[in-house]
Amino acid sequence: MISGANFKLSVAMPYTGHLNSPPLSVSLGINTVQRIITALLAVGLSTGAFAQSMEVYDPSETLSSTPVAPANFTTPTLVLFNQGPLTNGTNVSILNNAAPFNWGSLGFTGTGAFRLADDFTVPAGQLWNVEAITVFGYQTGATAASINSATLRILNGAPPAGAPVFGNTTTAITPTTTLTGAFRVTPTTLTATNRAIQAVRIPVSPPVTLTAGTYFIDFAATGTVASGPFFPPVVPNITAPAATGNALQANAGTWGPMLISLTTDPVGSPASGPQQGLPFIVEGTFNIPAPAPAMNALGMLALALMLMGAAWFATRR
Repeated sequence: MISGANFKLSVAMPYTGHLNSPPLSVSLGINTVQRIITALLAVGLSTGAFAQSMEVYDPSETLSSTPVAPANFTTPTLVLFNQGPLTNGTNVSILNNAAPFNWGSLGFTGTGAFRLADDFTVPAGQLWNVEAITVFGYQTGATAASINSATLRILNGAPPAGAPVFGNTTTAITPTTTLTGAFRVTPTTLTATNRAIQAVRIPVSPPVTLTAGTYFIDFAATGTVASGPFFPPVVPNITAPAATGNALQANAGTWGPMLISLTTDPVGSPASGPQQGLPFIVEGTFNIPAPAPAMNALGMLALALMLMGAAWFATRR
């Protein structure tokens, strides 16, 4: 059984954004103009309030069409949940910068002090045996799969209140990372290859069994390139802002909704657009427990006789 939105690399996927961008330490590889923007926006991180972090696109950035390694991602066969879409063009995830959107964000930061989370639901009457979680991110400038370490939790509710049923925030897990063949781009840079989207399959070992209910994945990752990793959102409605999910971002342990940024949001202020979702896949198997056999009339009569007999013997003592 597959639940959630259809996931196809050649179909449209949602996007999220906010002008607050990541600190300089995770913005290397982006040109000087963008680093200046990043430094100014990072001031908002010290105000005590939750501040989102993301890669902000700079229109003067030098883009590349350098070929990257061949794509080698295939959608898993044992899919329990598949949230998307990831792309809204032929193998591209397009940042919509037309009003009321702005240039933030290309992707949300999911490394260092920043973590990302999103939810999925196990239907009533099912038991899921979760074996892996696949998330989709990129490192600006990477020409091959580069995201090589992750931490993962599965929570029985939204963070920070949700209790972990798997994992923690400190134990590094080595993922299987492959290139999807898709790229994060803008409407005017459709052939750019700076941001090759990678499928990051994080194993859940040993597999965890989940009963019916709503759960959140909570993850962060690192890689071999200085920039990011960044994680693009589910691609949004291309003509107007729309909520696409329940994704959250943590900044040094403080969680807040992953919101899209609008042209009316002052630079450095919180985003005011609708909450977005992250593309991800839950992989594993499921069981439908057999119902307890119903007692027929003969069985009920036999039980009644047994109880009557037990009561008679009790009075004879």
